[in-house]
Amino acid sequence: MAMMIFWLIVCIVMIAIELNTVAMISIWFAGGAGAALIAAMLGAGTKMQWMVFVLVSLVLLVVFRKKIAARFNKNVTPTNTDRMVGMKARVIEAINNTEDKGTVELNGQEWMARSIADSEIIEQGTNVIVDHMDGNKLFVKKA
Repeated sequence: MAMMIFWLIVCIVMIAIELNTVAMISIWFAGGAGAALIAAMLGAGTKMQWMVFVLVSLVLLVVFRKKIAARFNKNVTPTNTDRMVGMKARVIEAINNTEDKGTVELNGQEWMARSIADSEIIEQGTNVIVDHMDGNKLFVKKA
């Protein structure tokens, strides 16, 4: 009986945490606690209840987290950084990673730039595509 109360409390606490944070983390443990509660009601031992809790929590986390998070996050507005990825820029100072040099012009603004290929030197005037951004540096590849 004590373990049934324990699992019920764990389940309620995890649901309460999820409702207050909406982080999509604790809800999976609430599901695991619910499964462990059912196992306790069916007479499973404490060790088996813990195994059910861990297994069900992990399965729920792995199987459903991405799907549900994608559904909740589909209206996320991209940041300026996200918008730059894939855009074309023009090299205005040769990009040389070993000398820690390089500048590109993108949408009328100058950005420090580095090549995604460390040994590659990209000459001035070359068109490049933004691969990703790290801090205030654009990492580019030849267009």
